[in-house]
Amino acid sequence: MKPYETLVNINVVTECKHGLMNRISGRSLQFAEHVMNGHIVPYLRNFFKPSADSLELIPMLVLKDKGKIGSLYNKLDNISKDISYGIIIIEGEDLRGRVMIKDGKFTKASINRLEKNLAENVEILEIGSTSDVNVYVYAINVDEIVSDKLMKLIPS
Repeated sequence: MKPYETLVNINVVTECKHGLMNRISGRSLQFAEHVMNGHIVPYLRNFFKPSADSLELIPMLVLKDKGKIGSLYNKLDNISKDISYGIIIIEGEDLRGRVMIKDGKFTKASINRLEKNLAENVEILEIGSTSDVNVYVYAINVDEIVSDKLMKLIPS
């Protein structure tokens, strides 16, 4: 499942009296399948279909790197200066976390070291970890999305 998708679980209980021939042929199970696939699923697809006017926030991968976080810190700091809105995802054996980027600066962080929460301390990244980490930097072009939305609102 993708991050922008919604998972819908539906349980249906049906009580139908079917004759012996329907039970043998399996038609009683086909009725429940027909209700789901013929009525409920089409309704949900129509109801949840994406609107042409909806905002799509699709993150763009800016950097994917591996190494000690201490040695990657300067690279992350330099790359973040060009990002208005984004996130850094850190995945390693002893260090995991997410750091928000806003207007080129590290803002909000959630970092765990050896399964202990290090609070929201971005500076902990400079200390580093003993093992290599995978680092992913994503950016979202919010200005472009907002300007596109505004242009659709303004009559030509």
